[in-house]
Amino acid sequence: MDQELIASLVGASIGLFVCCTACIVCRIWRRNRYYKKVQKSLDEEEAAFQETLARNFRDEGQLDAEDQAKLNMLESYVATAGGEAGAATDAPLPASAEDVDKFMSALAAAAAGDSGLPPAKEGDDNV
Repeated sequence: MDQELIASLVGASIGLFVCCTACIVCRIWRRNRYYKKVQKSLDEEEAAFQETLARNFRDEGQLDAEDQAKLNMLESYVATAGGEAGAATDAPLPASAEDVDKFMSALAAAAAGDSGLPPAKEGDDNV
């Protein structure tokens, strides 16, 4: 009797383990299949969005509000800074968003002293 009980318990345990393993494998397989479909859908949407964004960016040569605000800030800085800033920014003011970013980085480099100009003298107050 004891041997039959132990054999049935071992058989039930093995059966339960096999059933749980099969459920886990099926769940992982279904989840991966679903996520692949979602990822493909998202990739298609991302490609369409990138295409639309590129088309709209090419169509619009105008600056948006943020870039226009940066440009206005630069113009006011150049107007109020005077001779030293005027010498560092002899290039014409930018007209596109990329030019604004390049101009801002050049202006930041000039402000940090990386403009290639000789260092100011110690007695000079225009630093």
